[in-house]
Amino acid sequence: MLLECEVATPGSLAEALGLTSGSITVMLDRLESAGYVERAADPADRRRLLRRYTVSDLQLFVDFLQRDRALQEAHAARVRAR
Repeated sequence: MLLECEVATPGSLAEALGLTSGSITVMLDRLESAGYVERAADPADRRRLLRRYTVSDLQLFVDFLQRDRALQEAHAARVRAR
């Protein structure tokens, strides 16, 4: 697939090859280390939206998500126990 495309995203490669995003990352790391591929940042990458938040904002958000997950898991365990 890499030979057929001049540009490919990790997501499109993962989908085409039936691999997870983690597997694709490892594969691309190895190919890049060996000099077979070059990576370039995607200017449309949605993760860039996070730049508008401070580290403190993101830490608060992560704390909220972790606490919410713990609460949801406790509720799920309570429901399963019934």
